[in-house]
Amino acid sequence: MRRSLLVVLVLVTALLARAAPPNVKAAIARGRQLVKKADYAGAVRAFQEAVTAAPEDATALSELGLAAFKANDLKLAEQASRKSVTLATSPPLRAASLYNLGRVQEARGEKVAAIDSYRRSLEDRPNKIVRERLLGLDPKAAAANDPVAPQPLLGPFATLADFCKTTEQRGECTARSDPDSTSHSTFACDEKPVGRPLTPTAPYRAAFAFVTTCVESGTDNTFTTMNLAVDTGGKLWVVPALEESLDTMRQTEVAELDGLEVKDVVPGGAPELLVRTESNFDYRGMNGSISKRLRVVGLGASKKPSATGAILVEMSVDESDEDGNEIGHSGGELAVTFLPDGQLEITGPLHKVGKGLSRETLAALLGKHPLLFP
Repeated sequence: MRRSLLVVLVLVTALLARAAPPNVKAAIARGRQLVKKADYAGAVRAFQEAVTAAPEDATALSELGLAAFKANDLKLAEQASRKSVTLATSPPLRAASLYNLGRVQEARGEKVAAIDSYRRSLEDRPNKIVRERLLGLDPKAAAANDPVAPQPLLGPFATLADFCKTTEQRGECTARSDPDSTSHSTFACDEKPVGRPLTPTAPYRAAFAFVTTCVESGTDNTFTTMNLAVDTGGKLWVVPALEESLDTMRQTEVAELDGLEVKDVVPGGAPELLVRTESNFDYRGMNGSISKRLRVVGLGASKKPSATGAILVEMSVDESDEDGNEIGHSGGELAVTFLPDGQLEITGPLHKVGKGLSRETLAALLGKHPLLFP
């Protein structure tokens, strides 16, 4: 009797094992290896195993969509990608599936749909490959999702004092006051140039940095914002918040204007103004960093200046314990190249140290960026 029962248990176990779904993670891993070997048909089969076992696994569906696209099965690629977009709960995964869907739509000649998919992908996750794909279809759409894309300056102002009276920075400072206490914040706008002003060069009659400060009474907190004033044809425009810093008893930040240079980096039209800044941060002598950034100011058809977002070109981070022992040192540099077609390309990191620069930082910067000055 016992032997019969044992035989039955063995048979049941064997049948259950045969009927058990394959390991989803193992199937996905196998599929990825096959993609690397360019065995796309094999990869599709592996990912289909994973999807059969877990029909609502957004990762398996996304991988299946890409493999099917590479295997030229556009119908399957679209179905899997669309379902993954619907089921994905994380922005990066949804972004990847939207990119896969865009590739299918582009292959079918559905340009408008592909542009929308790439645009939505970039909204979820900055990415060099997706941005450059969108750039090839629609430069304006690529610029709309590009943190480096030029944005109009504030202005024009008759005088810098007019900017100081109306700037939103004043309201932001007031908002720091605590209505339930006697403490309040004091705003100041210093019109004196900081650093070395630009030597007048057409079409820029003047360009100089100046700072606004917000001091919280009752504390040691001082918020400092470095801005840039640009005079073109007697009209004053402002690039707000070149660098922002906070000084307290525990930390010190110092922002400096590192250079102003007029250079023709975009073919046609007026030359551009290159603005370089440097920021030094120190926290209790233990953690410190140095960051260098670049902005490009240009004049487009509107004759109204606009400026790119901040472009990180170098960063160095040092960490120590309370005894002054070094814990880590990391950082790196990025190379900025102005291309003949009017685009700006960021490559790197160069001279990587330690952990280098974060993936989030690199994702937003690396690759080509259209310099479309309105």
